[in-house]
Amino acid sequence: MDVDWDDGLAGRGAAMTADGTGAMADGTDAMTDPFAGLSAASPKETWRHAALARRRGTSADQRRAAGEAMARALAEALDSGTIALGSGAAGLPGARALAGGRPTAAAYVSMGTEVETRPMLRMLLSRGWRVLVPALGRGRDVGWAELTRMAALADVTMPAGAGVPASAGIPADAGIPAGAGTPVSRRRPQEPDGPTLPAEALAAAGLAVVPALAVDREGNRLGRGGGWYDRALTHLDAAAPTVAVCWPWELVPGPLPREPHDRPADAALTMAGVRWFRRRD
Repeated sequence: MDVDWDDGLAGRGAAMTADGTGAMADGTDAMTDPFAGLSAASPKETWRHAALARRRGTSADQRRAAGEAMARALAEALDSGTIALGSGAAGLPGARALAGGRPTAAAYVSMGTEVETRPMLRMLLSRGWRVLVPALGRGRDVGWAELTRMAALADVTMPAGAGVPASAGIPADAGIPAGAGTPVSRRRPQEPDGPTLPAEALAAAGLAVVPALAVDREGNRLGRGGGWYDRALTHLDAAAPTVAVCWPWELVPGPLPREPHDRPADAALTMAGVRWFRRRD
């Protein structure tokens, strides 16, 4: 479904039950604006705190239901041609051949209070897409891993004494311990087994689906901090759209704070459909 931006804003602040409607189970006012009083002059950390506080009002069932709806919306957009894919691997001879001629999508494995992305990943795999997801390693480097099957996703085990730096985009209050062989699945995304691909692997993607805590009318995206995706997206084919995933109430009418290195999205994806900021027609 291709949804008008203003239609999306009409539902901003609305909370979602497991069937995608109504008020939150915790009684939160459905029209509460988590970003009330904030502006482009407000620090990004203030915006992030407001977004994460609002997300904590969602339940696991709501996140799963939202993820299922989002996967259906993306499938519809792909089927209808609403999302025009980039060719991928522009200027890189042989890269498409290495992908077996299949379309490639860069996506991510959700964690915490993010909209569940596993239904979307499953949908892409079922359609024969090659799917890349972040491989954070120690958190500083931009890397990717190919997801070939959902069963390949596993919790990440950190080496002894390893911490995750801010550049990994993991919330500062995640409480990652520095113990030997510590699984941190609840504090960082699961990753597939297999080799880590370099940052340049993103050039093969015809579509990039990225997380966002908020998105404004110009496509400016608020991430978790650290700039991981801003660095990663420098390798994306210029014709490939970047689609930011968020909750409906995270579509904001006013401008978000932004920095010169911030890379805007071309569209937002919620359970209601795709909302475009700029077209690549």
